[in-house]
Amino acid sequence: MIDFEIAKAWHKIVALHIAFVIEGIEKSSLDPRIVCDDVVCNLGKWIFGSGARYARMPEYADLVEAHIRFHYAASALLEEHATGNAESRSSSLRAASDAVLASIDALAASTIAVPESGKPGTATQTKDAGDQPAWTESMRTGMQLIDEQHEELLNWIGKLNDAPAAEITSQFFVDLISAVKRLETLHFETEEIFMQRAGLPVDQMLEHVQAHKMLLNQLVQVELDAGNGICKTAAEAQRAIKNAVLSHIAKYDMPLDVHVAARR
Repeated sequence: MIDFEIAKAWHKIVALHIAFVIEGIEKSSLDPRIVCDDVVCNLGKWIFGSGARYARMPEYADLVEAHIRFHYAASALLEEHATGNAESRSSSLRAASDAVLASIDALAASTIAVPESGKPGTATQTKDAGDQPAWTESMRTGMQLIDEQHEELLNWIGKLNDAPAAEITSQFFVDLISAVKRLETLHFETEEIFMQRAGLPVDQMLEHVQAHKMLLNQLVQVELDAGNGICKTAAEAQRAIKNAVLSHIAKYDMPLDVHVAARR
């Protein structure tokens, strides 16, 4: 259900932008008249775009309403922030944001699981014996949203090994790589917001952003290899991707909390 995870990630990034503006961490301004429009954000576009295939479900209507309420609450908060009085509405915005996430989860739970394309015949395959769960509690950075995204991203990377003998040219693997790339892109956007919040030195931030580009390039290369008919197994590709992400988390992400803590 990658669509729903992406939808939640989009919403969390918007909510993060608004919170940082209210807290004075981000100096950019947000026009309340634009924020009030629930169809201009990525989640709104998804709801009335590809997400509209769920329109007959009551949970879909609940999501539409919750999302509208969030944008109205955010707009009102930004208007009050401009007058120097935003604290009174902060709790209502958090509640509205939580309601959107709960609505997405409810819609996801109500959908019927559809067999993944390109995966027939792989259900009985055994995962690579050397592949262990990637996420552990020791990886926590202390930044809740970053930690949630790390866990979700590593879970999806783990799915690349659901059919370890499959070639990277299989539709099953190609679809999963595309999903992982989308999650990585959203995660990197979130991290870069946190780095700005932390006031990370410019040279360190540039190095971190460059590392993000290298990780994305690795996924692009796997897609290119698949397109060129290069025969690698899913297990080989998954292991390389997972190890690169784990190394990145240890080297670049976990030390971020020191900088963020200094701004709390």
